[in-house]
Amino acid sequence: MRYTLLIMPGAVGQSGRYHFTLSYALAPSSGGVLVSGEFVNGTITQADFSDAWHFTVQAGQRLTIDSVVTSGDLDLELALFGTDGTAIPLTQPVTQSAVQPSAQWFATAPQDSNYTLIVSRKGGAAGVTIGTYQLRVSTSN
Repeated sequence: MRYTLLIMPGAVGQSGRYHFTLSYALAPSSGGVLVSGEFVNGTITQADFSDAWHFTVQAGQRLTIDSVVTSGDLDLELALFGTDGTAIPLTQPVTQSAVQPSAQWFATAPQDSNYTLIVSRKGGAAGVTIGTYQLRVSTSN
């Protein structure tokens, strides 16, 4: 089996150094289907530290992803992928940090596709935060 590591800047035009660590991680065992505009609930624990949420959108639609930590000290990380595994950049307002109890991310769908949103704690398997969260994906043209 072959894997490819794609390292991307946080914003267009950024460059710099990076540190890469490879560790064992289990595939997300929780999650489900997202319907635009509806909240779902998730739980991150020591044993189950990531969820995979799936939804379908059309090319050019703008995605707004809202998250709210509802319990614990959870420090959320989100990653968005297209059907082919391509990472879709997520942006946040400059004044906002994902560590806040509520956060918002934005993206634009590059093609008609099924997308997967991975919700995990900062550090993945090596992370230490746990808790519950609510998540909503809304689409607009």
